[in-house]
Amino acid sequence: MTVQNPSSVPAFTQAMHHLQQGQTAQAMVLFQDVPAGDPGFVTAQLNLGIHAHYQQQWQEAEQYYKGVLALAPQHPQCQQQLFILYKTLQREQPAQQLMQHLLAATHGDPLLWQQWAETLAHYGEVNGALSCWAHAYRLQPDNPQPLRAMAQRLEQQGRIQEATEQLQQLAQMLPEDLDLLLHLVGLLKQIGKHTAAEAYLRQRLVEHPQSQPLRFALANLLMDQGNLAEAETLFRQNLPDHLLSQLNLGVIYGRQGRYTEALHLFRHANAVTPNHLFTGYNLAVLCLQIGQLDEAQALLEQAIAHHPQQVALRNTLGQVYARQLKFTQAIQCFHAALQQQPQCESYLQLGTLYRNSAQLAEAKQCNDQAVLLDPENLEARTHQLFLAHYLPDAHQAQMLAQARAFGQLVAGRAKPFAHAVPASPPKPLRVGLVSPDLRGHPVGYFLESIVHAMDGQRIMLCAYNSGPPGDALTQRLQSRMAHWRDIEFMSDAQVAQLIRQDGIDILVDLAGHTAKNRLALFAWKPAPIQVTWLGYSATTGVSQIDYIMGDPYTLRAHEAAHYVEKMWQLPHSHLCFTPPDLELEVNALPALQQGFVTFGCFNKLTKINDEVLSCWAEILQRLPSSRLYLKQGIYANAEVAQQLYARFQALGIGAERLILEGGSDREGYFRCYHRVDMALDPFPFPGGTTSVEGLWMGVPLVTLQGNRFMAHQGESILQHAGLAHWIAQDRHAYVEKVIAFAKDLPALAQLRHGLRQQVLASPLFDAPLMATDLMQAWEQMWQIYQNGR
Repeated sequence: MTVQNPSSVPAFTQAMHHLQQGQTAQAMVLFQDVPAGDPGFVTAQLNLGIHAHYQQQWQEAEQYYKGVLALAPQHPQCQQQLFILYKTLQREQPAQQLMQHLLAATHGDPLLWQQWAETLAHYGEVNGALSCWAHAYRLQPDNPQPLRAMAQRLEQQGRIQEATEQLQQLAQMLPEDLDLLLHLVGLLKQIGKHTAAEAYLRQRLVEHPQSQPLRFALANLLMDQGNLAEAETLFRQNLPDHLLSQLNLGVIYGRQGRYTEALHLFRHANAVTPNHLFTGYNLAVLCLQIGQLDEAQALLEQAIAHHPQQVALRNTLGQVYARQLKFTQAIQCFHAALQQQPQCESYLQLGTLYRNSAQLAEAKQCNDQAVLLDPENLEARTHQLFLAHYLPDAHQAQMLAQARAFGQLVAGRAKPFAHAVPASPPKPLRVGLVSPDLRGHPVGYFLESIVHAMDGQRIMLCAYNSGPPGDALTQRLQSRMAHWRDIEFMSDAQVAQLIRQDGIDILVDLAGHTAKNRLALFAWKPAPIQVTWLGYSATTGVSQIDYIMGDPYTLRAHEAAHYVEKMWQLPHSHLCFTPPDLELEVNALPALQQGFVTFGCFNKLTKINDEVLSCWAEILQRLPSSRLYLKQGIYANAEVAQQLYARFQALGIGAERLILEGGSDREGYFRCYHRVDMALDPFPFPGGTTSVEGLWMGVPLVTLQGNRFMAHQGESILQHAGLAHWIAQDRHAYVEKVIAFAKDLPALAQLRHGLRQQVLASPLFDAPLMATDLMQAWEQMWQIYQNGR
């Protein structure tokens, strides 16, 4: 390092000349000849110290630096070099003392302060560096460099709020720097200050009305906020030569269910730029969404050939293979993605694939690995919790701990609203329902008849749909709602503010830890009373949810410790199914014509764990002429079917005893019950929707008593259906009951004949009763809240 300090002393002058020529050895000899009284002595000693420093002659370098500081105590470059020396030698105490001494200095050279800032930042002294940059800015307020450096370092440290404040000052200083503005907008969005970001963009767009980047940024922001109409207008203004605007316009169409328009845009973009990463990927994602799987597969395979390092392409292709029931290819795809770059998303997709094919140990391993890799990923936590309900050896204490960990994560990200208690109860109570499943889905089937039976003068229902565009059932549900909000692509903060503005009194979660849930929203406490019900039968772990609703059979007093929520028992069933709109009668008992009993289970393969399989195999062995009919879409995969045949074969049950069948449309599915004499409920995760549907078709079931809400579901259904004697206390009783019922065909035939009418008259189908129970529960919850209890 060269130090310039012209001198008339020949030795010093010659030394500097040699140094400038790169003749370091000669320069050092001459520097040693510079006498102590010479004006260049300090500079000579400093250069000797620097040379010793570079030669790793640490002690000699320190002596030179200290000698310089004895003569010139405020020499900034010598202080900097000595600090570097101390840091190199890991001598933290003198390094810190020197840094504090430096920060107390008052010299007014902003360039030196910036140099010191860079040095401190390089050695990890971020706060000291920030102080130096701030001092440099105070000395030279028209210089943007210190602000830029502070903002960059703060952002690197994750101190986004502070970085944003520096960038805001910088944006005022450099109003024409649009790249700076766009970066500021990105940070404002990151910390949830969407209104400020929007204001910046709108102001600059007035000043630069033809700026495509500004229009694109504002349109993106509006799209994120759910303002799709204005976002669409802005994206259109950037057409036809702005590719990303074209692609995002297609994304808007996809969100709105305008799939034909979206396909047209994406296909046009892909034709114009066929090897662009985003054109093929966006088209493939849309094709996956609407079920055009072959096209999605071809697009993704082509994209991977051109962009082999993009892990997202392999993850999405794995999802396509899974939807096509090509499980071997899907597994290979996810493993390739993990080998390329271990990611939480890849583990979750692979875990889902294993879960759906009943490889529960492998699924658990994937989910646990995802949580280890990204412990703050809420989806990973949800996968972990949901899978636990399928595991026979899951421990309640561990499930509760995992749920609490989820709750703590979402609480740490939320800013809960405060609520004032009104003097009188609102009339009607405004109840908000949050769900991704307000469509042809079990939640929709259970909900439809209930909402039609609600008294609008007592309860005003509002829906917050976190799922995709719906179907005919969605339209029927929507007709019963005072407000319908599509929130799938809105942030928790935005939805919480919307719910607050809508004046919701009681907010009801209908998803729990299932796909596309919005449990994190509840941590914001947008409504004074919050409840979980229907979609998930366990604690959410979110302490801001006040109640979990069930019934006397699913919520047991001695199990209260299972929940972070308070238990609320409805007086009758916590489920009420909507009778299918099908002209389909109950047929005679198939066994009377077939000459053998056909057991059935139309639940997910995931629920058929090894303990369930062993139990069913024993039943089939003791009833040698019986058959077992299993139906689910996944059985259309020959590999999955063969694996299940092999599991039964290992227990002595041949393939000729089994009927495995893939999926059907809704009417076809119900017709399949005409072939079933009796249903077998899996455990510890019993059926819900399938159980009630089977009862409606005249098919009774045997269930096993459980030890937690989810495991109690079969008990609750049978108790309310008037079939309490079909509940087994243990595995032995389960087997014996099945065999006893199967041997009494006249009784089974008689039960089948009257079972539909029996369950239609029960709380399981009594929508007015269920609506009354819910309205009373919500009104009582409000009264408790108002009374401060």
